[in-house]
Amino acid sequence: MADTKLKITLINHSDTRGGASIVTYRLMNALRREGVDARMVVVHKATEALCVAEATTKPRVKAAFIAEHVDILLNNGFNRNSLFKISTGRFGLPVWRHPWVLEADVVVVNWVNQGMMSLKGVKRLSARKPLIWIMHDMWNMTGVCHYAADCTAYLTGCRDCPVVGRGRLAHKVFKDKERLYRKADIAFVAVSKRLAELCEHSTLMSKCDIRVIPNALPIEQFGVTPSLTREKLGLPERQRLIVMGAARLDDAVKNLPLAIEALNNVTTPDVTVVFYGDIRNPELLAALRLPYVNLGHLSKVEDIQSVMAHASVVLSTSVWETLPTTLAEGIATGATGVATTNGGQSDIIDEGVTGFLVNVEGKEPTEAAKHIGDALDRALELPFDIETRQMRHRLMAQRFSPSAIARKYISLAHSLLEKC
Repeated sequence: MADTKLKITLINHSDTRGGASIVTYRLMNALRREGVDARMVVVHKATEALCVAEATTKPRVKAAFIAEHVDILLNNGFNRNSLFKISTGRFGLPVWRHPWVLEADVVVVNWVNQGMMSLKGVKRLSARKPLIWIMHDMWNMTGVCHYAADCTAYLTGCRDCPVVGRGRLAHKVFKDKERLYRKADIAFVAVSKRLAELCEHSTLMSKCDIRVIPNALPIEQFGVTPSLTREKLGLPERQRLIVMGAARLDDAVKNLPLAIEALNNVTTPDVTVVFYGDIRNPELLAALRLPYVNLGHLSKVEDIQSVMAHASVVLSTSVWETLPTTLAEGIATGATGVATTNGGQSDIIDEGVTGFLVNVEGKEPTEAAKHIGDALDRALELPFDIETRQMRHRLMAQRFSPSAIARKYISLAHSLLEKC
C-alpha cells in the first residue's frame, strides 16, 4: 500500500558518483514510487533532480574535506599512499541542521565519509531522528579502512593498523565508534549476508541491531532479449561471450590479473571475452590468449543490457564485493554467473542454478585461476534456452527488484517510528 505520509531523507556523499551513490539514488526513487516522500541530501550533486539537495556550500564542503585529510597526514607520517584509502569520521558538516533532515520522519545514512559527516554528527542525528545506517563496505566495523583485506586488527581494536602505521589514529577512531554504538539507537543494514556475518563477528558491532536488505537493482531494465544487435555493439557473431564489466576494470579490488589468468585456462572453443569499463592501461589485456573485445566505458543501460543479454557468462573475480551489481545484472539477462566468494556474491548466485561460486581463499593464484577456468568451462557448456534465461530473470527480480526492497525499508521505518 502506498504511504503518502512517510517522509524519509537519505544522506549520501553524492547522488550518482560512485557505487554507493548510485544504489542510494535508486533506493530513493524506489521509495518515491511506493508513495514515500523520499529525498536525498548530498555534498556533490551530479543530477538535476529536484528531490536531491546539497547539504551546504562548496567552500564548507571543501574545508571539511581538507581538515580530515590534513588530520590523516599528521597522524600517518605524511604518507600520501593511504590518504584516500581511509576515513576517520573526525570532521564533518552539520547535516542534521538541513531542513529536509529536520522535516524527515526517518533518516537513512549511507556513505558519508571524506568529511561529509563526523561520528559526533551521527550521534547528534540519532538523538533527534529514528536512524537507519546502510553499510556499503566494512568501514563501520573497522577503525578507519573501508576494506580490511587480510588484516584482522579490527577484531582486536585496530591498535596496529597496517595502513596508517603504528600511530594511535585507527585505535582512537575505533574507540569513538565503540562509544557511538553503545549510546546511539541506530538500525544498521548490511547489503549482503556476508557483510552482516563480518559485523556479527566483529568487536565493534557484535551487539548492534543489524539486518540484511540488499541493494535495489533495476532488474526490470535487464530483460533477456538484447535491445541492440551484436553488429551494432561491435561483438562477434557465432561466438559464446564471457563478459566482465566494472566502473574501472583495473581497480585492484576487481582482480583483473586473476581474471586474465583464469580465462587463459578456458578450453571451450568459439569463445570471445568482452570487457567494458574504464581501464588506465589497456595493454594489460594483451596477456589474454583468448580473443577479446574492449568496449571501454558504457553509460547507457541499453548498451550494458544488450552486452549481458548476448553473453553466455558474466565473470567476477573481485578480491571483495559487498554486493556486485554487474553480476546480478548479467544473471538477470539470463547469463550464467561465475564469481569468487569474497563478499556478497553468494547472495546473488544459486549454485548450479544461476551460476558457479569459486572459493579462492588460501589458494595460490595459479590454483585459484585454474578453478575459475574450470567453472567457466562448465558454464559455457550449459544449454541456453529461453526458459532458463527467463527463470534467472525472475529469481533476480524477486530478490532485488526496487519495489520489493523499498517495501522492506518502509516496514523498517514504521517499526522504528513505533518505538518512538
